[in-house]
This record gives sequence, structure tokens and C-alpha cells, in this order.
Amino acid sequence: MPNRRVRVVRSVKLNGKWKFMNPQAAQRQRIPNDQGRWYITWRDGNKKEWERCDSWTHALAQKLKKEGELHARSAGVELAAPKVGRITFDDAVEQFNEDLRLRDMRTETVEAYRLVFENFRASFTKKYLDQIDRHAMLSFAQSLRKAKLAPRTVSNRYLAFSTFLKFHGIKPGMKKGDAPKFVEGEADAYSRKDIATFKAACTPEQRLLFNFYLCTGFRMQEVMGALRSKFKAAVKSCVLVVVDQLHPFQNPQNYVVEYLPQFAE
Repeated sequence: MPNRRVRVVRSVKLNGKWKFMNPQAAQRQRIPNDQGRWYITWRDGNKKEWERCDSWTHALAQKLKKEGELHARSAGVELAAPKVGRITFDDAVEQFNEDLRLRDMRTETVEAYRLVFENFRASFTKKYLDQIDRHAMLSFAQSLRKAKLAPRTVSNRYLAFSTFLKFHGIKPGMKKGDAPKFVEGEADAYSRKDIATFKAACTPEQRLLFNFYLCTGFRMQEVMGALRSKFKAAVKSCVLVVVDQLHPFQNPQNYVVEYLPQFAE
């Protein structure tokens, strides 16, 4: 039996961050109704469903409509499938971005998709999402190559856009071999002599920082989470950020800090 409760939820920006709250809480904080975004939310089994609304009055109307649908389903009444209109590419992008925000994706992820959509718009002249076909995807890949992007970047942005199409259930009819490919080149490596020369020119603080990058092999995300205050320069120790395995790479509060002994010079 479906859950027949439908709630109205607001998303408002407080202190530079988007936050979900119920309309009563927003009213107590005197947030105008024309600020932020409105949604209705309900549960279909264990899955939480969302629907964006245009305004407070629209959210109330959609809430009543959805409650009627859920009560009808609960009573065993068969409902006619709603007529789905064509969605524009711009609206599809907004829906996808909204989904990223609802899932609290990192700012870097949202920004990466923004670049992908900008690249695609440069090669796509049509209006609707369902007009994206194999020719549009091949033109997109070609435009990336003409922009002199690296083969790896071309492949990554093509795959990211394919993820967007899959989100909306769009199948452009690609054929085997259509996806851009790249050959992984052999990375240039510094010799021990090069590293020794570099470290000799560093200040003690620079040498500690370099050893931190070199000996941990941290990626950009881990390095960004390392705080200067956690360095024990006096004993030349370094911070090792151990991610809570239950919630990897989601929240800095899930990180456990341990100290590594002095690095070998």
C-alpha cells in the first residue's frame, strides 16, 4: 500500500548554502515566499520521490493532486498515465543539476557538468532533449577535438554527457566504436637525483609539504582536506586522513585524523 502522505518542502539559501526546511520554519525566519525553490515529496515504498513546483500556491495544488492520486492507488483505482510533454534541453539540464544538488554532490562535480553542458550547447542547435541523436553526439565529440582538448578530456566529457542522457532515459542510438578513445601515455617520472635537487632548494616548510604529497600519494580531494594546523612542523610529522568506510568522501566530519612518523629526508 503506498504511503499517502505528501509534504511541501522548501529549499532556501542561508549563509551561502542551500538548506531544506518546511514552510513553517521558513515563515518563522521571515523568508519571503518568492525566494528559493518549492517541492512536494512523498514515499513510494522505500523510495523518496520529489517534484519541483513553481511557487507556494503551485506546491499546495500539486500536494492535493498527488494525495488524490495516492489515495486512488491505495483504493485500487487504475489511473490513466499522464501525458508527458516534450522537455527542452535547458529544462533537462536544470532537472539534472537539481538532482545533483539534492544528492549533495560536490561543487567540483556540479562545475564539471556545467562545462560539459556548455561544450554540448556549442555544437547542438536544436531545442528539445529527444532531438539528441547519434549525429548530435558525434558532432559533440568532434567539437571537443576541434577545441584541442586532450583525448582523455574528450572521452571524460563524452562519458559525462552520456550519464546525463541515461538519467533522462535518452538513447541516441550509438554504434560500437562511436565513443571517443584515448591511449594512456607513459607518465614522465623524476629520478631520485631530480628529487634530491628539488628538495635541496626547498625551505624546511616546503620540504615537509613536498614530502607530504610525495609519500602519501594523496589525490586532490584528500590534499584539500588536510589542514595546515595539523602539521607538526617541530617533529616533522604529517597528517594521514583516514576516511570513514561507512561514508567515504562525503563529509569532512567523517574523517579520522592520525599522525604519521617523520618522513625520510
